[in-house]
Parts: sequence; C-alpha cells; structure tokens
Amino acid sequence: MKPACLTNASTTDGDTALAGLLLNSLPLNRPVYAACLATVGPAGTRIATIGCDLQKTFHIGSISKALNGLIYTDMVQTRLISPHDRLEEHLPLAGTAAGEATLESCLTHTSGLPATGGGIRSAARALGAVLTGGDPQPENLDDLMKQLRRSRIRHPGRFSYSNLAASALGHALAAADGADYPTLVRNRLTIPLGCPRLRAQQPAQRNLPHDLNALTVWGTDQLPWTGQGYGPAGVIRGSAHDFATVMSTLLADDCVYEDAFRVRFTDDTESVAAGWFVEDKSDRTLVWHNGYASGFGAHMVLDRQRRRGAFISVVSPYPDPDIEPVAMTMLDAAV
Repeated sequence: MKPACLTNASTTDGDTALAGLLLNSLPLNRPVYAACLATVGPAGTRIATIGCDLQKTFHIGSISKALNGLIYTDMVQTRLISPHDRLEEHLPLAGTAAGEATLESCLTHTSGLPATGGGIRSAARALGAVLTGGDPQPENLDDLMKQLRRSRIRHPGRFSYSNLAASALGHALAAADGADYPTLVRNRLTIPLGCPRLRAQQPAQRNLPHDLNALTVWGTDQLPWTGQGYGPAGVIRGSAHDFATVMSTLLADDCVYEDAFRVRFTDDTESVAAGWFVEDKSDRTLVWHNGYASGFGAHMVLDRQRRRGAFISVVSPYPDPDIEPVAMTMLDAAV
C-alpha cells in the first residue's frame, strides 16, 4: 500500500519536540513520505523520525562521498595508501589517462575525469530511472572499469564534480584494504564507529525489512541504488541512531578524523576537504555534503567549532533544494 504524504498530524518517533520542529520546517508542498533527523550539540544528541520508526534506514546518496573521505583519511594515516598514489596502482587501469589520476585528485573532484563515464546514454537512463523506478546506476565493476579506460582527462587541477572519480576512489580504497566496497564500509565505518545499520547496499540487493522503500513521481516503487560500479558515489544508508553516532564522533574533541576537514583544494567557488565541502557562512565555518538518489534527499552539516551538527534525510521523489535550509534550521536548534 502506498504510504501517505507527511502532514502536521503524521506519527513521529523519538524526540517529539525535534520532530515537531522538523515538520514545521519541511517543504510539504511536495510529496514527502518519511523523514529522519539527528542533531548533536554540547548537551548531547537528539533523534527523531516522522512517518516511520527510529529503526528504519534512510539512503544518503552522495553524503557517502564524505564518509569515504573518513576512510581515506584513516588509510593515509596508517600508510596503507598515499595521496599521491595513482588509480592504476590499485585498479586495472595501467596505460590509461584515468589510471594516472591520483587518489587525492579523485577525492577533491580535481582529477579531470568527467561527471560520469557513460555519456548521454547513461545520463538518459539515469533520468528514466527516476520516472520508471529502476536502479539509477546499475553498472557493475567491469562496466565502471571500461568507462574509466575510455575516459579523457580534461582540465586536471580544476574543480569539476565527478561521480566517476568518486567511484574509482572508493574501489581503489577497497582494493588497497583487500576488500570490496561494502566490506570496506563495514570494516572501516560500521564496526569501529558502532553503527549497526550503517551499510553500503550489496550489488543487486533488495531492501531489508528495516530499509525504507522510496517512490517515483508516479507513486510506484523505486528500486534502490545497488549497482556495484558507482556504489561508492552513493549507496550508503543507515538509521537516525547511526548518523547521530557519526556526527558525535566527528564533533568530539579527540576526533580521529581531524585531518578529513583540512581544506585540500580551493578556488573562487569551492573549498574541498576530504570529500567534504567547507563554507564560511554567518561568521562560522561549516563542513557539509548533500545527497539525492533513489527517491531520497539528504543533507549533513557540521559546525565543528561550536560542536554542533545536523543530519536530515527525507523520502521524496523530487530533488529538493529546500532540504539545505531545513538542515541549517536544525543545526541552529542543536543544543
């Protein structure tokens, strides 16, 4: 049965006051079927869900890239990899232009690799998936390697957001760690952080009972993003509890991922840390990333100086720019 759109009378779980604030902030002029929120402040963490219980998991899309940055930082610190390693040192890309790209350039979107490797056909298929409910990125690992081998490098050293580069980085990290990408996430994030439901969905894996299903613009079921090839660019999902734990770790005085927030590239428009964007806003420095995929929109923002953070993910078939100001409202409410 199709779930009902959220209203001010929708059921909530967790912190009722926080859920009420979120409901009052959400753009309910568009279909939103469920939402989760986690905030962290000096007084502790608060979590809430609307339209589902606290145990449900939400997709985070490209925020996965920021979490990959944590893994990257950890592996550099333990000398399993070097920022100057080339992709061809970890992936079967010897003799190709893509193989010459460094891990750090893939991390900061300055490799010169294109946004995706499938050209117009791939972009059209991804758009069609939004309408028909298909997997938006069904490529397997062999498909991704073929796309990388065919790709040209254009303007290396300039910022150009690339799912192709981010995916290559994730698989390179996994190869350096002797694992596939879902296992990398489990071993490097899920277990050490204590986030039991945080995971990268396995290739072709259907949703588990605690995974929320998404819907298309027609109200039909939307398949999850499970393609192995582009998985590192956005297949991670987790619960409100999990993301509260992630933010608490990143905001702690003894954060082991401190170097993940060091700016590695800056130009007139962007400042990029280890997969995170860095922005000065209203006399404070914020680090953030957003994500949209498979019928979910998400945003995570951290004010590390004031030790505050907010994460929101909503089930909605529409890419909604209004999610960012909602996350900022929740950040200001973190106490």
